[in-house]
Amino acid sequence: MPINPVQSIRVATILVERLGVLAKPGTMKASELELVIGEAQQLYPEIWRHLDDARAALAGQDRDLVAFDMLRRDEAAQFGIIDIDVTGVKTATFNTAGYDRARDACELLVRAMPEVDWAEVVRIEAGKHAYLPPATALSGQPERRFLGHAKLIVIGAALLGLAIIVYRVVSSIEPEPAQSKKQEQKVAQESERWAVAERTAKITELRKIYESTCHRATGEALARVLREDSQVTEAKKIETTHCVPKRPSCDDAKDAIGSRLAANFSLVQDKAWSMRCEGITILRGDRFEPGLAVLISARDHEGRVQMLRGVASVDGGRDVVMFSHAPGAKLAAVGDLDGDGSDELVFVNTKELTVSKLDRPGFTDMPAMPVNCATDATIEADDRAGRKAETKLLVLSVPDGVKGKQCLKPGRHYFALTRDGLSETD
Repeated sequence: MPINPVQSIRVATILVERLGVLAKPGTMKASELELVIGEAQQLYPEIWRHLDDARAALAGQDRDLVAFDMLRRDEAAQFGIIDIDVTGVKTATFNTAGYDRARDACELLVRAMPEVDWAEVVRIEAGKHAYLPPATALSGQPERRFLGHAKLIVIGAALLGLAIIVYRVVSSIEPEPAQSKKQEQKVAQESERWAVAERTAKITELRKIYESTCHRATGEALARVLREDSQVTEAKKIETTHCVPKRPSCDDAKDAIGSRLAANFSLVQDKAWSMRCEGITILRGDRFEPGLAVLISARDHEGRVQMLRGVASVDGGRDVVMFSHAPGAKLAAVGDLDGDGSDELVFVNTKELTVSKLDRPGFTDMPAMPVNCATDATIEADDRAGRKAETKLLVLSVPDGVKGKQCLKPGRHYFALTRDGLSETD
């Protein structure tokens, strides 16, 4: 039966809400704490299972899933509790960073389906009356009414199994006397210490994702947490500064890209095989997407040399810009020549140079410029004669003694990218 991504996202969201209730700092009897621990340990993997189901159902569609995939890639925890201390006063440390990640992951998938009226989905759920097992009331928490309307049958079923497990864990535990004020202060101090540590970890994680993707929702979440941590200056900078993502690295994906393209295009990975890969950023509407620009030269199984160019995802598993024949034998330079935040690719061969703009599903090549001699091509910030280096130019360096028809004079030559192509500038 096909997975309904809307239902999976809603189930995950409701379970995240419940986990948030459990994670609130406070003091309680050991027997109550055991209940909370058992429930949290069961909820956390269930949340990610439903999120993964929703992501799988959305795979292959034109959805904004980059930020979710990066967040999910870094999610390694399996439990809602990451530490239990039984020395003196028994304390449990909640995986609050994981809770925040799960909450953000739900939001990212919601934003990936803008056509869904999520408010209406919630209203429809509130009107349903699914079976709610009495055993779920074992926790004794007032907030157990979060399932009071039994939004989805599957949640009730999952929690029934959960309640049975938790009941078995705590059925033999006797109530303990109330904690002293000194003990309560120790618990409160420990909770605050962990809250600061978890907030710092979340800032680090969100900053990493935001710098790589410039995803708006991630930036808003990062600014919010920075304000909570009294880092107002950085929060304002994120809210007011145009974001350009850092270019990703090819190191971890080159083998995967090579193997996939060799299979797709019947290429032979022998001594003639060569591959150039560069991290780039691509502007997609009002957001940026990271990618890996690739140029491959290889023989196919019939012995013909193939030159292919394209852009792969950061994990190498799919095409961001589909692969096709390349206009040159060398990927000479990568950079943003027109100032729109999206990188251009510069290809050269022995006769001409071509600047390619990235445009889904393929490339748009600017008019080729004759070269006809040996030259090095780079993209550099223009800081000549006191300029502020705000503009990037294509720089061609011709060695001394090089001659050829239509060849540039020896030295450095600067070219700006215009609507009509490359234009040399002083």
